[in-house]
Amino acid sequence: MAFKNLIDDTSTTVSASTPGAELDLRQHTTLSRAALGVPVRLWVFAESTVANDTGAVIIVDDAGATKLAVPITGTTAKWYAVDGWLPATDAKYDAHYGGNTLGTLKVYQFTLEPFGLLGANEGVMSSSIGDITISAAGTVNLNEGSLSQSIGDITISATGTVASLSAPTYQALGTSAGGTGTTSPAWPTHAVGDVAILLVATFKTGSDPGAATLSDAQGFSTSIVSDATSGGFGDGYRITAFWCRATTTSMAAPTVADAHDSINSIIITFRGCVASGSPIDVSAAATNAGANTSVSIPGSTTGGDQYLIVAAAGYSGTSTASSWANADLVSITERIDDDNNEHITCAVGAKAAAGAFGATTATLSSSERWTGIMLALKP
Repeated sequence: MAFKNLIDDTSTTVSASTPGAELDLRQHTTLSRAALGVPVRLWVFAESTVANDTGAVIIVDDAGATKLAVPITGTTAKWYAVDGWLPATDAKYDAHYGGNTLGTLKVYQFTLEPFGLLGANEGVMSSSIGDITISAAGTVNLNEGSLSQSIGDITISATGTVASLSAPTYQALGTSAGGTGTTSPAWPTHAVGDVAILLVATFKTGSDPGAATLSDAQGFSTSIVSDATSGGFGDGYRITAFWCRATTTSMAAPTVADAHDSINSIIITFRGCVASGSPIDVSAAATNAGANTSVSIPGSTTGGDQYLIVAAAGYSGTSTASSWANADLVSITERIDDDNNEHITCAVGAKAAAGAFGATTATLSSSERWTGIMLALKP
């Protein structure tokens, strides 16, 4: 079904004449995070009438751009949630629902609330329209008593409930596409708002194969997120990464250009990343000039709490990776070990608190000349 307005389902756009809600978030951030905006969580109580027919509830701004998206996947009504950021401005937003293809998406209630920046005197402002609640952060001074404002049938009142930020999570892994020419790796099953990382491992005899490029991006970043090479040491090896945020539940496969002797490409998806702008906070790269079994992919410094760290390596051999470790990360888990012409291995782990973190390491079953990259995904 096409996306419709939750408040007035005859409208699918937000303008001065549609029933969008105005949120003034100018006073609800800190100087250090002003550029990021205000962290928010969108809660949705909903269900889909057909199994695996994924739809979504989205928050759009007055230009029609999607700022937050909550995928609805189950046939039983329950709460779904996604974290993101909204600009620290006075702006108008609206809520739409739809995106599924087979059945009906039923939305019973949703709540948009900020979190993570509230101090001792701060609360959450909540406005209700029937069963629909839209919230914005508010400050209650000690000498002013309770905070309450009514606009027609809409009542805004202060509460003390604050949600906690959570790291993005691994969602699914697609089928790799390898060969000696162009490749087109398919997306795994995904929802609107999921972030995909396309990893490309390449090899060229006698020289650096150069960074991978996309001849048909299909929404993926045309600029490289991160890239590492072992060129200059005889045969050349590279691993390159690109990203894309799903705007439908049936994203088309990108095409990696033919500029290499051998290639492997694969898409891995994550849920709960920041809903707008680049999901990549920082990245780093490492190269092993000679063959060995010890992989070490450098760390960096995250700009906020609950970032998900993605560490990936590429090489030409059939070695498998094991013993992934990083003392600075929580629940580090291998998500890719794929040998299709070239080999790609990858593990992910959460960085709970903002700040520096060290290298992510792994052990290969036999010596390889590997290249590695690290990406930090923002919640």
